[in-house]
Amino acid sequence: MGGAQTLAFAVLDPEDTKVTEGQAKLLNAETGTYAAQFTLPGAGRLGLYRIVFQGPQGPGQAEFKVEQFVKPAFEVKVTTEKTKVGLGDALNFHANARYFYGAAVRGAKADWFLYKVVPPKSKWIWDDEDSGPAPELMESGQLELDAEGQADLPSFKADSDGLWRMVVKVADAAGQRNSGQAQVRAAAGDLGADDRRGPPGGPAGQALPGDGAGLDLDGKEVPGIAIALRATRIVALKDSAYWWSRPSALKPGETVASAQDPRPC
Repeated sequence: MGGAQTLAFAVLDPEDTKVTEGQAKLLNAETGTYAAQFTLPGAGRLGLYRIVFQGPQGPGQAEFKVEQFVKPAFEVKVTTEKTKVGLGDALNFHANARYFYGAAVRGAKADWFLYKVVPPKSKWIWDDEDSGPAPELMESGQLELDAEGQADLPSFKADSDGLWRMVVKVADAAGQRNSGQAQVRAAAGDLGADDRRGPPGGPAGQALPGDGAGLDLDGKEVPGIAIALRATRIVALKDSAYWWSRPSALKPGETVASAQDPRPC
C-alpha cells in the first residue's frame, strides 16, 4: 500500500447503491491492515452489503449481511423436579411456552434434544462444567404443546455421571421461534463429602485442623451423618514438567492419622 495512512472506501447496499463512504485508517504498516468505521442509514435495506476499498493497485472488497433483530414473541421454559439425581434415576422435564402478553402458545410444534455433557477429566485445571468435550446428542424428537402451551417430555434414565441437558425449540402457528433449556446433574452416590478444613498445607510438624460434612445431591448439608476423617501422605510423581496437571501422578501413601466424628448420629 506504499505506507498510505488512509484508504478510501465506499459501502454499497444490496442493489449496489452507495449508501456511505469514508477513509479507512492504517493500523499496521507491515501487514497493510486498515480499519473502517461507518454508520448505515436508519432506513437502509436488509440483505447483503459490500464495502469496496480503493487501493493503489486496484480495488478490494468484503461483504457483510444486515438483518433485523425481532424480539421473540413468546418465552419457552423447561423445568425439572430435581436438579441432581443418582445413577439410574429418571430424568423428567416439562416444557411451557407462553406469549409475553400472557396467553399460552397453543398446539405449537416443539422439537426436543437431550444432550449429555461429559465432565472434565481434571477439576484441578478446569472449573467450568462445560469445559470438557462438546455436549453429545443422546436423543431427540418432536411433540405438540397442549391447549395450555405445555407438555411433558419423554422420560429417560441417567445411566452415567455428568450433566443431562434438555433443549426445547418451539415454533408457533405464525412461524415465530424461541427455545429454552434445563439440566440435571447425575452423580454415582446419594451423598457427597465436603472438606472444610480451610487452606491446604502447612509446615512439617504442624497440626492441621480437620472438618467435614455430608451433603445430599443438591449440595445441602445432611445432619446426623457420621464422618470418618483420615490423613494420608500423598506422594507426587514428578515425571514431567506438567505432573501437577495429572491427578494420576498423585499416589496416596500410608495413613498417618484417623478419627471418627465425635458428634452423635
